[in-house]
Amino acid sequence: WILTHNIMKAIDLGLSVMWGDRNLGANSPERAGGIYTWTDATKKVNGLDLAGQMLGKGWRLPTYQEIEELLSNRFRPSFSPYSFGIQVQSWNGNSIFLPASNIDLNTVSSTRGQYWSSTLDNEMPGCANQFRFDQRGVYGGSNKIEYKQSIRPVFDPNI
Repeated sequence: WILTHNIMKAIDLGLSVMWGDRNLGANSPERAGGIYTWTDATKKVNGLDLAGQMLGKGWRLPTYQEIEELLSNRFRPSFSPYSFGIQVQSWNGNSIFLPASNIDLNTVSSTRGQYWSSTLDNEMPGCANQFRFDQRGVYGGSNKIEYKQSIRPVFDPNI
């Protein structure tokens, strides 16, 4: 099942939420899209975070638990015509491509990606949970909230 909203499509990976087919601000799944500080990404306007403000009701940043759920699926390094990234393949046959992205205070990377969750890191003040990848693998972790990273929104029809 795929739900389309403007340019973003919600892909059913058989998980608790559907994942966007592209990064926030990207015009195709292979493009990095925008980069955002965690503070800007989670600032609520009319009850919606940045993803909801840009895409509409039901769209939001993923929680760290939802990221961990996504990363429990099979993934593999992948090259698109535009960029390096990882392909996340679900048991139901659907998949999403996560491209390498612009990260860490506007430095450009073609071999790494970093993506925000909506979850603050309780053990490291001033940091929020994220996931990152490079050519060696995919990792959970956290980063300083003032750094800029990509966002892969999720669609939750219950909000």
